[in-house]
Amino acid sequence: MTRLSYFLIAAGVIGIDRFLKWWVQVHMPLPHVLVPGFVRIYLVHNMGGAFGVFPKSGYLFIIVAAAVAIGIAVTLAVVRIHSRLFNLGLALVLGGALGNL
Repeated sequence: MTRLSYFLIAAGVIGIDRFLKWWVQVHMPLPHVLVPGFVRIYLVHNMGGAFGVFPKSGYLFIIVAAAVAIGIAVTLAVVRIHSRLFNLGLALVLGGALGNL
């Protein structure tokens, strides 16, 4: 795979992430029962990190996500890593980090 293909994979992850977030907000009546009596999905806007840690620290998470994205992008563009699986993992993390920005 070429280096460009990893960036295209990251772009695809961003596109899927954004589409799914939009679709849930527009089309899913919440709470939406997936399995009656077992699983429900609730729409919650989390202003912190995972599970609400560091609430209202948006700028901190923007800086960290941007730094991670830049580091991964530079690694994919410049560093020659011959493991396709490792590069694929980096591309997926890059897409996730940019999707969360």
